[in-house]
Amino acid sequence: MAQEPLRQETCADFSQNAAIRFFPSSPLIPNPRGAPIVVSKFSGWGSLLNIFPLLSGIRSRFPDSPLVFLTDRRNEELASHMTLFDRILYLSTSRRTALVPAMDLLSNSAILRRLSPALYLDLQLHSRKRLSSFLAWASGAKTRVGFTDSRDRSRFGKLTHALYFNSHQPVREAFGQVSRLLDLPAITPVSLDLHGTIPDQDSLDALLPEACSSRTILCTINSNASEMAYERRWPLENFRGLCRRLFEGDPSRIIVLTGTREERPYVEGLLDGLPSRITGQIRNLAGHLSFGTLAALLKRSNLFISNDSGPLHLALNLGTPTVGLFGPTHPGLAAFSEPSHKTVFLHTPLYCSPCVYLAPAPPCGGDNLCMQAISVDAVLRAAESLLERRHRTLAHLPQSASPREHARNLPDGSPPLALYRSNVSPSCSRPSLRKHPMDTP
Repeated sequence: MAQEPLRQETCADFSQNAAIRFFPSSPLIPNPRGAPIVVSKFSGWGSLLNIFPLLSGIRSRFPDSPLVFLTDRRNEELASHMTLFDRILYLSTSRRTALVPAMDLLSNSAILRRLSPALYLDLQLHSRKRLSSFLAWASGAKTRVGFTDSRDRSRFGKLTHALYFNSHQPVREAFGQVSRLLDLPAITPVSLDLHGTIPDQDSLDALLPEACSSRTILCTINSNASEMAYERRWPLENFRGLCRRLFEGDPSRIIVLTGTREERPYVEGLLDGLPSRITGQIRNLAGHLSFGTLAALLKRSNLFISNDSGPLHLALNLGTPTVGLFGPTHPGLAAFSEPSHKTVFLHTPLYCSPCVYLAPAPPCGGDNLCMQAISVDAVLRAAESLLERRHRTLAHLPQSASPREHARNLPDGSPPLALYRSNVSPSCSRPSLRKHPMDTP
């Protein structure tokens, strides 16, 4: 059955000096009508999990259009288990430089061109934006949607619909802008739809026999963060002290440590100085967990404590009782889910926090005072409250983060859409406001 075209309504400026158009309803985006839709996102696990609700809405809105996903090779294990995509393309990039092997870039550009997509969604918000907008342009898609701001002029000429990215609002609000543009239902968090073989419970049982017993209390800890910003790591000595306190609270608890193969030496440093009576209750699984086994571990865990990282977002998606530790990033901006009786986000609001993506480099130079300011006592109280199923609000927990104020709706109750005019000049120091055909006298 042919789908109705997306509706268009007249828009109006709220300010004569605005470079942004606010739409009470969606502007015209041509309906793909069965042609491929390409979505690109090169960031890590957390970002992929955060866009899943948007992808679900796209799949539901355009069921006849093949959904093609372009992402970083590092995300292959997670992306390959996401059932929404008809095809997945991978690029090998450097996290810090965004460099791509020339043949890899050329081959993927050629594939995109042959696909002849009707719609290209460039969902990069912070890094690799030049790479992602180039691929959008190279795809030949007539409609190319992405995020930018007035300082990032290189993307204006490559996107047909440039949405304003407000770094002071939660990332879910940014993806909500894409949803609004495409006339999708309102974005709400949904559970990750994985192939039936994931989570991999059998592999977990082999690695951790204690997980087989429902009576075992599993307290899982992720002390890691990716090289994108090591400043997000809570000090190892604090994690070490937390392990002591968790053991003292209940010596029968099993403490499980997670991480990749590369992170295993760092994780092993957590064990230094702990007595054997405590290390006997600790299982270091860093380097031994596939994505499926990690998912099974998080689903089985009674408690998960983590820095801001991919595993944290996976735990939130799976509904695991979680304590999230934030400093260089803010939970109100980075976390897709709202705090609930199963989650506690701890964050000390120092003047320099947050800094990741907002400053060229962390002003502390690696001496992450914002993370050091989160006390072991505060984390322990949050952990014990979740273990005891005490449905406390964040206000009852010291140092708990208050979510930032959400973007408000228009007077008619609809959320606004911030879309740059198609005739904004990217060459001048301030966006020009030439006469727009939709302007009224």
